[in-house]
Amino acid sequence: MEKTQANNFWKTSIKYFCLTILGLASIFCEILLIIPVVSPTTAVKMFKNIGLGSAAVGVAERQYKKSNKIEDLYNLVLVCDEVESGEKLLKYSSDLLKRDDFNAFEQAFNRYALEHTSKDKLYLMASLKNYLCEIRIEYEYQKSSEKAFLEAVSCFEYEDINLFYFSKYIDCIIAQSNETKAQKTLQIAQTANAIVGGKTVLNLVKERYDNFKPTNLENAELLLLEQLWQTKKVEIILLEATNDLGLVAAQSELENISTAIEAKLNND
Repeated sequence: MEKTQANNFWKTSIKYFCLTILGLASIFCEILLIIPVVSPTTAVKMFKNIGLGSAAVGVAERQYKKSNKIEDLYNLVLVCDEVESGEKLLKYSSDLLKRDDFNAFEQAFNRYALEHTSKDKLYLMASLKNYLCEIRIEYEYQKSSEKAFLEAVSCFEYEDINLFYFSKYIDCIIAQSNETKAQKTLQIAQTANAIVGGKTVLNLVKERYDNFKPTNLENAELLLLEQLWQTKKVEIILLEATNDLGLVAAQSELENISTAIEAKLNND
C-alpha cells in the first residue's frame, strides 16, 4: 500500500511539474508575441540577447516598414550587422544610402558622433557613409572579393577626406584565416598594382594623401591628421607588399604624422 501511494505521489508530482513547465512555456511564448507589438526596441534587444537573430531582424524590419523613418532603417542596418545577417545588411544599407533624406541624416549623425567620440577615434566616426561602406565591403568580401574590391575603390571617385573605405578591403585580406602570409602579401601586391581609372591603386592612395596633406602638420586639425595617418598606413602596407623603394620615406612620413597626433592629444 505504501509503495502504491508513493508511486501515485511521484506520478502526480511529475504531472504537475510538466503542466507547470508547459504553462511557463505558454506564458513565455505569449510574451514573445506581445513585446514586439508593445515595444519593438525592447523586443529587438531581448531577441538578440537570447540568440534569436532572425527574430530581432524581423521586428526591426516591421518597425521600419511601418514607419518608413530613416532612423528606423539605420537601426535595422545596425541590427543586421550585430546578428551578422549579411544579405539583409547589404540590401538595407543600400536602401539607406539611396534615400533622399540620407545627406541630412548623415550630417546630423556625423555632428553628434564627433562630439561624443574620444579624440583618438575621431576618424572612425567622421562619416556615416564611410562606416556603411566599410561594413558592406566586409560582408561582400565573404562572398566575392572582386565585388568587394569594386566597392572599395569607388572611394577614389570622391574628393572627400572622410571617405576612405578602401582601407577595409585591405583589412579583409589581412584577416583571412585560410590564407598564408605569403598568399596575403601576393594578393595585396596585386591590389596595389591593379589599374583603376588609368592609375594603379597604389598611386591613387599616394595622390589621396598628397591632395589632403597640409603644408604644416603641426597646425592641422586632429581629425585630418588621423585620416592622413590612416591613408599613409594603407600606403605602407601596399609598398611593403610590392617591395617599393618608397617604403622608407613613407615610414618616415608616418612617424611625423604620429608625432603631430601625439602632440595634439597631449595638448588638449
